[in-house]
Amino acid sequence: MKFLPPGYNTKELEQPAKNKWRWQWLSEVDSKGVKWSDWLQKIEVCGVAFCSLCGKTINYKSNGKKALKLHCEDANHQKNHRVVKTNTVLPGSSQASKQSESMLDRVAKQRAITASFLSEHCLPFTLAPELLEFAKRLSQDKQALDKTTISKTSATYINTHGVAKSLKEELKDKLKGQVLSLNCDEATNNNNDKILNVLIQYFDEETGKIEIAHLGSRKQNLATAANILKSLESILAEYAIEWTQVAADKPDLSRSQCLRPSTGSHHPSSAVTGEAAQVSHEQ
Repeated sequence: MKFLPPGYNTKELEQPAKNKWRWQWLSEVDSKGVKWSDWLQKIEVCGVAFCSLCGKTINYKSNGKKALKLHCEDANHQKNHRVVKTNTVLPGSSQASKQSESMLDRVAKQRAITASFLSEHCLPFTLAPELLEFAKRLSQDKQALDKTTISKTSATYINTHGVAKSLKEELKDKLKGQVLSLNCDEATNNNNDKILNVLIQYFDEETGKIEIAHLGSRKQNLATAANILKSLESILAEYAIEWTQVAADKPDLSRSQCLRPSTGSHHPSSAVTGEAAQVSHEQ
């Protein structure tokens, strides 16, 4: 059933009818002083209107305005009007939508959407609980969420100059005075550049667990002992980490090993041994 807005041109629609629809009928009132516009609506059917109080159609094709007047004075129509008049409509009830699906079906649909998202974007299924919590957190402010947009460029900028900086400062504060384990590893990027990666293990007092964090990476195509030590110390300096905080080293470099200075010396020259010296000799 399609309702026509006030003022709609019904000339073509009402052409077959003997008594045609008139929009001025909405300004009429019944014997109780109630405007017809409160209950009368025109639908997209020739010679037929609709009463919203009774939920019935009214055929005015033959008798015109008289049929509408007879309906509004009917006892059932008057009774329905009194019921509506004496009952309070709850705020927002007109916007409430009926849920045809059960809660179990709706929950199952949300889980299926989450699992599909992980599959389509090649994400590990271990992220499912965190992804769902993330969605719940975003939905807490639905008005802002509806207006939020983000591009790849914006995401890169926010991560580089916002999130990454904040996380770095937070980690730096956690590592103050902490004893940590250092792990150095070598990797190769798509340009065949050798990359020195530095990881640490430390005890996080907030979580009460031993956490792993990535301190930084440096391009290390020249893998001499001095160059590796220089890159490593530049990364440690960003977090104000002293060698005395390093309790263990876990070198895992394919052509060089990077170790902290010996406890007795603390001199940078004693920080590199093994294959690094061999690489330096070969170069």
